[in-house]
Amino acid sequence: MHWLKQLFTPKKQPVSAASPTHTVFRLGDDESHNANADILEGVQFAATLHITTPYAVLIHHGEVFAGPPSKAPTYGNQAQGIWIPKTKSWRSFGIDLPEMPQSEHATDIGPKHPESYLPFLLDFRRIFEGNDADEMKIEKLRLLVTHTEDYASIWKRLEAVYQDFPRNLFYRSFLDLPGVGRTTARNLYEAGFHSVEQIQNTEPSELQKVRGVGPGLAKKMTSNAGRKAGK
Repeated sequence: MHWLKQLFTPKKQPVSAASPTHTVFRLGDDESHNANADILEGVQFAATLHITTPYAVLIHHGEVFAGPPSKAPTYGNQAQGIWIPKTKSWRSFGIDLPEMPQSEHATDIGPKHPESYLPFLLDFRRIFEGNDADEMKIEKLRLLVTHTEDYASIWKRLEAVYQDFPRNLFYRSFLDLPGVGRTTARNLYEAGFHSVEQIQNTEPSELQKVRGVGPGLAKKMTSNAGRKAGK
């Protein structure tokens, strides 16, 4: 167990003007990784188990890279997943002990085992990111509850976390527009707007026809349209 204690216990070098105190093991640091190479298998990708995490990121959850961390592939951004150290198995050190069971991960619906939540997320994102019209996507998404009891349970928890689920996911990007709250975002979507770019490139007078959108808000939403749309 000495090697395991070494991995997670901060190690300090003598303090000097040229060499400040620091821990040997630092997440994502090549030097720290190399210093512990004898007990590490590499780094393992931990995707953020969240309904908004892209499919292209989720499919890499659990992937192991032999290192160093700086050479590991980039999947999405840091909010969508990170590489974490993966220690070698007990047996690789000649210790005949059962491997530790997979722990629960923090998710947007509370602690869940990846093997339980990840299949649902993959199925959900595959449909959500598809080429069907929004209403067809929503119809297909709702059918997920019929797959398994676990899927039905997950769906109920998502409904409790996200108001107007799953429709809210189709207009959540509208919240990035200045002055737009959840109600206005939904009103814009129900009025036929399906992207931020579409809203930004609409005449303010047309936007004012949407419930809750006045002259000031309409101007705010379109004021930076040219720059944001790359015009």
